[in-house]
Amino acid sequence: MDRKRIDLLLRIIELSETVEKGLLDPFKVDVKKFFNQLSEILPQLKSLEELNIDMEAVRKLVNVIFHQKKWFIDKSSLLYFDPIMIQWKIQVLNLRGLAEILVDAWHPIIEHHQLIPQRLMQSLEYWEKLEGKPKEELSSFLEGQPGKINFETLREMGFISQEEFESGLKRLREELLEKTSGKEIDYWDFIVEETFQETIRRAYLTAFLCEYGYASIRFSPLEEKFYVKPTLKRKGREGESHSLPISISIDVWREKTANARQGKKS
Repeated sequence: MDRKRIDLLLRIIELSETVEKGLLDPFKVDVKKFFNQLSEILPQLKSLEELNIDMEAVRKLVNVIFHQKKWFIDKSSLLYFDPIMIQWKIQVLNLRGLAEILVDAWHPIIEHHQLIPQRLMQSLEYWEKLEGKPKEELSSFLEGQPGKINFETLREMGFISQEEFESGLKRLREELLEKTSGKEIDYWDFIVEETFQETIRRAYLTAFLCEYGYASIRFSPLEEKFYVKPTLKRKGREGESHSLPISISIDVWREKTANARQGKKS
């Protein structure tokens, strides 16, 4: 029995057992090198004892490979990245690549908007137009308190005329009937427009369609969506009614318009 061959086999077994006990990093064992050495000495093995030790060494090396695989599975499940690997990736990236990663991972908790001179002038013109009009109707909004403005208030303040309101309501009802053929449609799909101002106008008129009995709005708790449906025959205002507030935020509008543009492209 050649002592040199036996020492190699025993050293492989000992290293592998150290990995199994968790005392050694499985990647510290050069598995490829050891397998090459086993392949070289295999033809030289003569006795049954040497062959048994060789088989044990092969089995132990396979177990080391199993621990290497297990390490990758465990770390990937924890979204773990080895610091050395990250450092290597940073070194091979150029400035553009680093900048793109920063932009993708950047989620600021504070957003800053600059008030430009043009916006200040628009604000000044707006307040000048309100001179002599019942601004007290807007006091709850100006003070940051929720409130309601009905059509009469808007008409008195000069925001909309009776003719514009009635013609807009008629056109919107005809559009709703044409798009749905009497069936319901997603509320946002119906009111959303290219501009936020127009979206608000359509939402406002849709509310009056429901109030006057020309349409109804339904909320689906499972889908967490609102649906609007035209009434083929106008319903009166008698009977039980309920309020269904729908938040119209500019963030939601941006998301909906972006999805709509993406859908048109596809």
